[in-house]
Amino acid sequence: MLVIKKGKLKDIPVVASFAADLLKYHARFDPYYEPAKDIVSVYSKYLKKCIYAAKRRLLVAEKDGKLVGYAIGSITPRPNVFKMRKMGFISDMFVVKEFRKA
Repeated sequence: MLVIKKGKLKDIPVVASFAADLLKYHARFDPYYEPAKDIVSVYSKYLKKCIYAAKRRLLVAEKDGKLVGYAIGSITPRPNVFKMRKMGFISDMFVVKEFRKA
């Protein structure tokens, strides 16, 4: 069974690897996304901040105890010209290829 849950510190090494793969994929189409040389280390620090942030969330997808994907989302303020002052934003989403559906 597939389970979606909050990411934990123990998930960071796998998620950082997924995140690096995601950047490398996008960099094939646009050099803007070219990752830093130490991308796994940089992403690991960012993911730790996501776990502890009040307005950011790291979610992981797990199948039979193995991580198969992740998503990072946050709540951000909008300018006061809008009635709805908060907005949800998904910055990253990745699913291991064999678990994607067409």
